[in-house]
Parts: sequence; C-alpha cells; structure tokens
Amino acid sequence: MSIPKQKVKIKIKVNSTIVIGYIQIAIGGRISDYIASHANKFISVAEAKAYPTHNGDKEDINIKGSYDVIFLNMESIEMMTVEGIEQTVNEYAQF
Repeated sequence: MSIPKQKVKIKIKVNSTIVIGYIQIAIGGRISDYIASHANKFISVAEAKAYPTHNGDKEDINIKGSYDVIFLNMESIEMMTVEGIEQTVNEYAQF
C-alpha cells in the first residue's frame, strides 16, 4: 500500500544555482519533517528548472535549463522556500 503524496513547489538556492521544481511529501505532512528525514542525503526535485546566480559563463559548471529530475545534496542547500502546495489525484478520489 502506497502513502498518498502531494506535490510541493519549492525554490532552492544551492551553491551558485537556483532550482525551482517539485518535491513530494505525504498528504498532511510537514515540509520540515521531510527535510529533517533527508539530512545527510539527497532529495529529488521533479520538473526542475535551474538558473545560475552568477554572471560568468563557465561552461563546465553551467547547468541552466529544464530537467525531469535533479538530485540535490541536502548539505549543499543554502536556502529553500515553498512556492505552493498542490492537491493530488488521491485527494480528489476520496470525495
């Protein structure tokens, strides 16, 4: 049996990049609990868009663009904001 999840849109600053995308948490779960449970691990950010924060063009570290998923090391995250929480299909099916 799977745990119903909801999509949470987030914005994360990591090193010299801003990542905007979605994480999935249990419905009714707290984002702080999700973050605490992933300490010293990686999180996956789906439907991700990456934007460099620097003006220089170092091609070897430039990851600007859209990605199906980006994996971020929790120890590298400098700041995270919640942009919105979306309802899931599972929530609508309960009515």
